[in-house]
Amino acid sequence: TSEQRFYVASDQNGSPLALFDTNGNIIKELRRTPFGRIIRDSNPDFFLPIDYQGGIPDPHTSLLYLKLRWYDPSVGQWMTPDWERLANQLTAPTDVFIYRFHNNDPINPHSSQQVNYMTDLSSWLKIYGYDVKHMLGSSYTRNMVYQPQAVVTSQQLAPDFGVMSGLQCIVDKVTYQFGSLDFVPQPLLKMESRTRNLLPRVAYRRSVFGEGLLISRSGGRALVSVVEGVNSVVQDVVTSVFNNSHFLDLHFTQHDQDLFYFVKDNALKLRDDLEELRRLGGMFNVSTHETADGKELRLHSADAVVSIRYGADPQQERHRLLKHAHKRAVERAWELEKALITSGLSGRGEWTEEEREELTLRGRVEGYEGTDIHNVQRYPQLADDPGNVTFRKDARRKRKRRTHRHDDST
Repeated sequence: TSEQRFYVASDQNGSPLALFDTNGNIIKELRRTPFGRIIRDSNPDFFLPIDYQGGIPDPHTSLLYLKLRWYDPSVGQWMTPDWERLANQLTAPTDVFIYRFHNNDPINPHSSQQVNYMTDLSSWLKIYGYDVKHMLGSSYTRNMVYQPQAVVTSQQLAPDFGVMSGLQCIVDKVTYQFGSLDFVPQPLLKMESRTRNLLPRVAYRRSVFGEGLLISRSGGRALVSVVEGVNSVVQDVVTSVFNNSHFLDLHFTQHDQDLFYFVKDNALKLRDDLEELRRLGGMFNVSTHETADGKELRLHSADAVVSIRYGADPQQERHRLLKHAHKRAVERAWELEKALITSGLSGRGEWTEEEREELTLRGRVEGYEGTDIHNVQRYPQLADDPGNVTFRKDARRKRKRRTHRHDDST
């Protein structure tokens, strides 16, 4: 102000830590959480118009106007996300979290969080502590010395590019080649892109039951949340059929369709649910199936298959589904192994010549079985993944052969 002057001490991100007067006395001291919430203010009556990371605070809502957006330091998230950047440039998978503040790293500056794509040798050497530019004494000292340059701001005059001798050009070229550790020179026509855009890899897919409806899992049961005024008929049907049912933690993909599984204790609810689902019209192809384990109702659409099991135990149903998924994974693993052997590759297992011929002709090798690498009870998402299958010799077949030989000898 015109009457008094204050000095502000800030951290590396521009967040005020202390306020001093001209005599060096502390007028105000602040302490914050890493995401900017104030936990200690020695002088709350003194209003400081600059707050966390240089943002402008709102004294009524405690929000911060930071980088053209509103930020809430109490929850550590943006209140107004940057939709425009997400719709035009997607450089990292974490950019889809548009409410996340600085990728959950509020300490380091945002400029240091840029993705390093490791496209050249110098970027790899920096990981091991070697900086080629700093190792070259001539380049390091030349950059440290001030070199005045003529700058012409007038658009009517041609810019001055400076004067450089031919000998200096040769020296710079030799120095650059001396600092280049690559044996293969970089092409001049095609350079590696420094950034990438993931938007072409992102595809929009419609949700199973349409917009304005969310089915989440809470305590093992389905919880239906709706947005009023959107698809009221679908919301009523889905809430009546799926709410408070057992929602299994299994999600598979088969024939480009997502598979979801629900279990209901009361087997008599099948008829009522079937009447409710008929209100959806042609949204789903509804079919009923009756097996020895119980009755099942399936909803088929172009993108998903929803299964509702009636009168079954959720744990037993989960075990049954994992068993069938493991069977599909083993069959797919044998198909992939046969394709590798047929192409002349080694495959996953160490096969003999006889076993390779048997695998090529029959599609599998006798005496071997597919087992899980990771326990599917602990990682159910890997149950139908052929990459989680390895081939091992069946120990039970060995025992049977040994017993048969012992009987023949007696």
